[in-house]
Amino acid sequence: MSFLTYGFTLCSILVQDLQAPATPTPPALGAWRAWLDSPGGELPFELELREAEGRLLSIIANGDERLGVPLTKLEAGRLTLRFGHYDATITAAVSADGRRLDGEWRKLRGPDDWSVLPFHATFGDAPRFGAPTGDDATAIAGRWAATFVSSPEPAVAVFEARPGGVVHGTFLTATGDHRFLEGSYADGRLRLSCFDGAHAFLYDARTGTEGGLAGDFWSGDRHHELWRARRQDDAKLADPQSALHPKSTARFDQLSAIGLDGALYSLAEPPFAGKLRIVTLFGTWCPNCHDEAKLLVELDQKYRERGVLFMGLAFELTGDVARDLNQVRGFAARHRIRFPLLLAGKADKETTAKFFPLFDRIAAYPTTVFLDAEGNPRSAWSGYSGPATGAEHTDLRSRFENLIETLLAEESPSAGATWAELQRVNWLYFGPKSGLGLSFLANEQGLPLVHERVYGPADDLPQIEDSEGLVLLQERVVPITVSNLAVSWGKRSFLFDRTAQVLINPTDCGDRLTPNEMSCAPLLDPSQLRTPEGFPKALLNPDQRVRREAAAALARDARPTIRALAPKLMPLLLDPISDVRAQACWAVGELGMTAARAGLLANLEHRSPAVRREALRALGKMFHGDADVAAAIERLRADVDPVVRVAAGGSSGALAERSEPASIPFERR
Repeated sequence: MSFLTYGFTLCSILVQDLQAPATPTPPALGAWRAWLDSPGGELPFELELREAEGRLLSIIANGDERLGVPLTKLEAGRLTLRFGHYDATITAAVSADGRRLDGEWRKLRGPDDWSVLPFHATFGDAPRFGAPTGDDATAIAGRWAATFVSSPEPAVAVFEARPGGVVHGTFLTATGDHRFLEGSYADGRLRLSCFDGAHAFLYDARTGTEGGLAGDFWSGDRHHELWRARRQDDAKLADPQSALHPKSTARFDQLSAIGLDGALYSLAEPPFAGKLRIVTLFGTWCPNCHDEAKLLVELDQKYRERGVLFMGLAFELTGDVARDLNQVRGFAARHRIRFPLLLAGKADKETTAKFFPLFDRIAAYPTTVFLDAEGNPRSAWSGYSGPATGAEHTDLRSRFENLIETLLAEESPSAGATWAELQRVNWLYFGPKSGLGLSFLANEQGLPLVHERVYGPADDLPQIEDSEGLVLLQERVVPITVSNLAVSWGKRSFLFDRTAQVLINPTDCGDRLTPNEMSCAPLLDPSQLRTPEGFPKALLNPDQRVRREAAAALARDARPTIRALAPKLMPLLLDPISDVRAQACWAVGELGMTAARAGLLANLEHRSPAVRREALRALGKMFHGDADVAAAIERLRADVDPVVRVAAGGSSGALAERSEPASIPFERR
């Protein structure tokens, strides 16, 4: 090889080496001081990177809490920390020496709405707010009565002094605690911060001449408000158990929601009915809800075998059912939840209160509701005091358990008692165009079955069995599920009112069966009910079940003397009990009472989804060409309740159909 050729080859190799991309330096392993550039300045937190079994792991620390980040990934010199349970991500470029990170934190707030803040970190363990200037944090330790300008509700601040001027603490508010805070107190200045993937909190306050605190609070990338506090050793919040007040305008078993399998479920179906229930209204985006989930999982393990049902109704950020369901599935997997979770709607307190109208309002996520075996709300807790609150968290757990024990001590009919009653009689319904007959029986193994007979017009089918001009079109024997309140098979579900002796479809007041078409037998002699003299008295009866059954019976009675009593149904359109009012809406629709138009339109605004549903169905039957009625029904296509949306001609939002009875297929075992 000539010198010239050799030189040319060497230059080529050198050029290729210069052009070849260098392998990025991985980030240093160990402790990092990280921060977000919030509108209030640096929002610091502690980050640790470590390696285990060939995988990169990351941990975020605030106060006494250390949180593992679910997904840590390094690709082409970029580090990704993914908090999937909060729909939040940190992405950052690693510096050439592997000792600095720069990027951003993004968290979903709503459809196409993100919180975004610049993110930075430097390698090495360092104080959050600079080098300590003295150990005077004891001056700030203790309980403080606090107020935030955005809320009329008082708050409580709890601070604990640590060596070197370090402060740990939290704020307790009516909607939940601010979780684990860490910072410093020196020279009359208190600074605290918290970042856990969802919370990005920064506090900066100073002591005044009289010893109080006043300062600023920043949350995320846009929220800022002032806060004040004064020392008060006995400072405490109002009792969260007394914050909400039950309403009689709706029942839990009138609600429907989407299961994690994407199908629609009525909360009246046996897997959700007939037990003591602890229901949490939560969001996967809510750190306090994650704290509560840990406790509910423990309580579920303790009380499941004693017949207590824990369940969650999720209110999510986007309104995209597929995406929101994925978030709820991730929440269930993260906490190893075995109890049912369902998607109820969007995370808005006003919307949540409309979906769940058992109380006067919904003020916080989570809200935890205790329902007895008959479905009556017995207690509700607004907000949650998590582990960062110390004694308050211990007290909350104790009170939860005491309330569960109290409710378990109450006697209630069992599923076995319901099953015995259902088998004693045949259940029938015959209308002018259709009929249904049910007989409940057990197979050789003792498992419950139903013999279902569907009747309809003869048309050109051979007449197998005749009843009031209808013939038997179809019959089958299928397995069913039973609780002390309900029975279900396939897509059918019925609530059992043992006092009135009636089976009622929770999503359709007109789909109801009684023994030999007689109801209210234990309450009222049918001979007194079904007469021109008896009906008016029954419609005014103090017992809500009698009023409801009288409305149903009057609408199905074809005798002219009884049809003439139809105007007496009108007052029931204003009945204070939602069941009665819904049945009255259905009845006037069946009878074609156009005089009820104004009352039905007013009931489209009722809190109970059953009332809204039956009012719009009645209006749709009687006023096909009425523009005002059509517009009112059109608005209900966006109702918070999926069954109401379907009745108005809209979509339930469900992603899947089902043909099997509800058996909590989305339960994680």
